[in-house]
Amino acid sequence: MKLTTGSGLHDHTVAEHALRMLLNAARRFYEMRDYQTRGQWPGVFGRAAAGPRAGEVSQAAGSEGAGVVNVGWRSSVDEDALFEALEAGAIGGAALNVFKQEPLPKGNKLYKAKNLVLPPRAAGGRLQGAEELIVDNLRRFVAGQDLRNVIQVAF
Repeated sequence: MKLTTGSGLHDHTVAEHALRMLLNAARRFYEMRDYQTRGQWPGVFGRAAAGPRAGEVSQAAGSEGAGVVNVGWRSSVDEDALFEALEAGAIGGAALNVFKQEPLPKGNKLYKAKNLVLPPRAAGGRLQGAEELIVDNLRRFVAGQDLRNVIQVAF
């Protein structure tokens, strides 16, 4: 028995989603929406002093205006260090689509970070090319050729 995956079907939509989250974090559209909802317009934005690990994150990122976007399958981000860097203003913003624990637990401090975008797991968006992948694998199977995206499963 051979099993295959839909690997590659979400590549374009995940990349689009990452770009949207990056732009949202960089331009702080979430703040604009908050002010709009309250019927206010911001005046001056303040910044807190850098925390102990925030400097490390900022230095690794390259500048205080840098951002972090993670749309991977599993979180590779130190969420505590990221939170400190965001709160200290050491980085410009971040957007995470995956977390160390999913779903992100209610009450997690990441929900309170003002310059962090936390969309639901939606980067995959719409399937593109699923029919073509299935038809191609069926043709390959009938022709006795190697299938695309084969995974190894131990029974």
